[in-house]
Amino acid sequence: FWAEWGYTFRYNDNGNITAVLPLYNDLAGKVNEAKSEIENVTEDVLKYMWNLPNNIEKAKFAHDYLTDKIDYKENENDQNIYSSFVQNKTVCTGYSKAFAYMMHKMGIPCAVVTGDAGELHAWNMLELQNDYYMMDVTWDDPIDNSEGIYTYDYFNITESQMAADHTREVPGTMLPNAYGTYASFDNYFGGNSYGSDFTEIGGNDNRSTESSFDYDSYYIYDDYDETDYDEYDFAYDDYEYGYWDEFDYYDFYDDSDYYTYDDYDETQYDWWNLLDDNWSKDDWEYDSDLDLWVIYDDETDCYYLYDEADDIYGCYDTEDDGIYWLDDESGEWLRTDE
Repeated sequence: FWAEWGYTFRYNDNGNITAVLPLYNDLAGKVNEAKSEIENVTEDVLKYMWNLPNNIEKAKFAHDYLTDKIDYKENENDQNIYSSFVQNKTVCTGYSKAFAYMMHKMGIPCAVVTGDAGELHAWNMLELQNDYYMMDVTWDDPIDNSEGIYTYDYFNITESQMAADHTREVPGTMLPNAYGTYASFDNYFGGNSYGSDFTEIGGNDNRSTESSFDYDSYYIYDDYDETDYDEYDFAYDDYEYGYWDEFDYYDFYDDSDYYTYDDYDETQYDWWNLLDDNWSKDDWEYDSDLDLWVIYDDETDCYYLYDEADDIYGCYDTEDDGIYWLDDESGEWLRTDE
C-alpha cells in the first residue's frame, strides 16, 4: 500500500535506460505503523469472514463491509488501502485495492482492473468456484450513500454486463474473460439477502488471517504485451530525469574519504545496503521534516542520508561540519555548502 502505480526512470547520454525507480507515497516513511493500523482494523473482520460458509458469502460480506464503512471522498491516501480501512474515505482505487486485499486474505483470487468508465476507473475481477466475475464496489456505493443502504448492481456480474459502461484498459489480455453467472446476486441470493450483520464481528476465532494464496500467479493489473511498446512511450516528458541537473549550481570539490560504491551484483543489493553490506533498512530512520532517510555510522562518525525521490546519497561529516553528495557516475563524494 506504500507503493504507487507509477515509476520514474533515468537514462544516459545515449538514451539507454539506466535505472527504474518505483514511486512511493508518504506512508513509505511509516510502513510498520500504517500496517499495524490497517491490521488492527481488519483483524476481527477477517476472522469473522473465515467462518462464513463459502467464498461467495465472503465476497458479499467484503462488498457490504466496504460500502457500509467507506465514503467516496478524495484524500492524500486515496490510491491505497490505508485510506479505505483507517480513514474510511477513498476513491475507486482504494475501494478496489481494499476488496482485493480482503479476498486475498481469504485465499480468493482477485485482481484490480483498470480502465475507463466515463473517466479513469478501477474495479475488480475475482474467481469463485472456477468461474470469473466482475465486481465494482465503488459504483455499488453511491456518493452520499447512507450506512445500511446497499446496492448490488455491480456484484458478480459478467464481462458483457460490465462492458455496458466500463472498458478495460487493454481488453482481453492476461486476465481471463468473466462470464460466470452462478454467483450473481440475483441467482445465488435470489434478491433475498440484503446487507450484512456486522454486530457479531470480534469473536474468538483464532484462525490466522494470513493466506497461502500465491499472489504471483495472478496479475494485479490489466497487463499488456510490452513488446508492442517503445520504451520511450511511457510518459517520457513527465519522467525525464538527467544526471545531476539539479546540482549544477553547487560548488563541488572531490573528496574520497567516505563510503564509495564497490562493484556489486545489483540483484543482491538495495539502497539501504549499497554503501555498507551490513546495513539493513531497519537501521535507517526516516526524517519527515527533511524528507530523507538517515543513518549514523560510528566508524566514520558521519550521518549518511538517502533521498528516495531522487535516488541519491548524502553525508554529513560531524568533524568538518561538511555536507557531501555521492556522484553515482564517479563514485566520489562531492562537497557543497548548500
